[in-house]
Parts: sequence; structure tokens; C-alpha cells
Amino acid sequence: LTMVANYELTSKIGLAANLSYGQDTSINPTANSRGTNHTTGLGLGIKWMPTRAITAGCDISRVTRGGDSYSTSVDQNAYGCFGEFVLR
Repeated sequence: LTMVANYELTSKIGLAANLSYGQDTSINPTANSRGTNHTTGLGLGIKWMPTRAITAGCDISRVTRGGDSYSTSVDQNAYGCFGEFVLR
């Protein structure tokens, strides 16, 4: 399941957010057992468009994985920025 929202704050600034959730079942045939795992993600971003030809922005996200099959939960953070110049 993934939900995405985009919002135009001004004509030059855009905001984005996303939320995701996934669940799966793993099977261990040697131990004759089943486990349920889940993954949850959250992301936020901002984009600035000072002109039609120039765009810049940054994104940040966090993903958490856990469940019966994992001995510990795993957290992952990611971030990045970008710039774009387009000749029209």
C-alpha cells in the first residue's frame, strides 16, 4: 500500500510526501515455521522552480523493516538533493 501527496505551496515551490506499508509471509521449510515481516516507509520532499528551465530540490526518507523472521528490526534513512537545468 502506498499513498502519495503533492502540494503546490506557491507557483515556484512544491511539497511531496509519501507513506508506504507492506507485509509478507516467509516460510522456513527446515524448521517448518512461518513468519510475518513488515516494511514501513515515510518520505518528504521539497522542490523549487525559480524558472521554467531550472529546478532544485531535496528529499528525505525513512524505512523500517521488522517482523518474526528478523532477529532485530532494520532502520534505513536516506536523503538526497538534485538540480536540473533544461534548455528549451
